Amino acid sequence: MSQTILITGASTGLGYLMAQALADDGHNVIATMRNVTGRNATPAAELKAHSDKITVVELDVASQDSVDTAMKQISAQGLQVDVLINNAGVVHSGLIEAFSIEELQHEMNVNYFGIARMFKAVLPDMRDRGDGLIITISSLTGRLVFPGFPTYSASKFAVEAFAEGYRYELGALGIDSVIVEPGPVKTELLEKSATPADEDLTASYGPMATMPTEVEGAFSGFMVENADTAADPMQVVNDVSKLIAMPFGTRPLRTVSGADFGVRAFNDAVESIQADLLEALGIAHLDPNNDAGKG
Repeated sequence: MSQTILITGASTGLGYLMAQALADDGHNVIATMRNVTGRNATPAAELKAHSDKITVVELDVASQDSVDTAMKQISAQGLQVDVLINNAGVVHSGLIEAFSIEELQHEMNVNYFGIARMFKAVLPDMRDRGDGLIITISSLTGRLVFPGFPTYSASKFAVEAFAEGYRYELGALGIDSVIVEPGPVKTELLEKSATPADEDLTASYGPMATMPTEVEGAFSGFMVENADTAADPMQVVNDVSKLIAMPFGTRPLRTVSGADFGVRAFNDAVESIQADLLEALGIAHLDPNNDAGKG
């Protein structure tokens, strides 16, 4: 069944690929990005040319004004968002102490508060209809801490709890909140990673100063060597497509895409503990996949 799907961060990487693939599947896609008439004019034009099912809208998840303006534009075009894919994000790579508070705030503003803005933007209409799906693209770093990317992990850990919390609150309303956790996949995200401005402080760590760069190099090497297998971004696109096609009450909370570094087993263990917690508190029905919450 054709649905209207809003994707954030659609100018490059996973967002760009998802916009094309989902339009090819017959869905109406609202591909959002910053600087539609500026530096992202080329990908915006490419997406429009790819399919008449793709509408490109200017949206910066880090700005409430931008989100509000985009949603008004979408509504004015008579579009109703059935599925939101929270994909926009930034990566910071470096030693924690070397980042300024302002740099950390920017990363959280995009990766965490940006997702919070988007939930609030689409939920009123979804609640009125009693139907909807929100897919949040997280990362393995939302479950494990990879040295070199600890502040990115912090933002993704926050996102994981946020999206899971919404799952329990929205399930009774017929709205699903699920999480996709890509492993290292070949996109431009790592290449665009920001490093701390305080280079002197980084240098003061001596031999440790190069550790983030070495870890980044290891990930880059992995993605090159496994570009057509474990690091193929189309795995993520296909997993997202499958989640959209699944009926409410059957979607898993978390889906790992690609190499998992043990996260699938971690998720299985935590899922059991979480289920026991909900049961002990007498609120197991809040999980939309729990039989007690169906019917």
